[in-house]
Amino acid sequence: MTEMVKVLYPSSYGRTLWNITASDKDNQEVLDAALLTFANKYGFTLYNYKESSERMLAEALNNILIIALLGGITSVIALIAFYNTAVSKMEQEKNRIGILQALGVTKYQFTCQYLLQGLVQGIMAVVLANAGVLLVLLLVTAGTLKLPLGSLSVLAEALLADRLWLFPWLIHLCINIVFVAVTAILQAIPAIQIARQYPVENIRSLGR
Repeated sequence: MTEMVKVLYPSSYGRTLWNITASDKDNQEVLDAALLTFANKYGFTLYNYKESSERMLAEALNNILIIALLGGITSVIALIAFYNTAVSKMEQEKNRIGILQALGVTKYQFTCQYLLQGLVQGIMAVVLANAGVLLVLLLVTAGTLKLPLGSLSVLAEALLADRLWLFPWLIHLCINIVFVAVTAILQAIPAIQIARQYPVENIRSLGR
């Protein structure tokens, strides 16, 4: 390499990147020392990015854990609030459920009805949340790359290539499915608890 630079590019300076692959059985510290000795002997300058890469990886993992923890706490608080709202709503519909029980509606039918209602609410929430996140990403991509908002195809290609090229789609899909399932279950639990009671007990609250 030194002779080639002297002959072909005597007045050129730059940096050459080498990708060196070693066996897993070799000692990394010994290899680093051997490479440094070789570089000093033949006039090369050696840059080792291993420590900086490991530091960046540790910082990225810490950020991921913090974001996941905040997201988990926020999700738990939101689900608790949703469950309390569902319980309050079921208490208000207790009289209607008692009348329907007296007319012959079974607990299984109540369960299916409120499970379906919870599924619809969960799917709507997931669609709205994903649409909001997608809109924000499109605006950020358009502002960062200075792309016109009218060309949606170009903007979508830039979004997939610049922002979402390593996005874990499978994990995202699993989280959405779990959210919809949990929403449906939390919606159905209060209805099932009320439907377990006798119709007289549910209708009795009419006089309160």
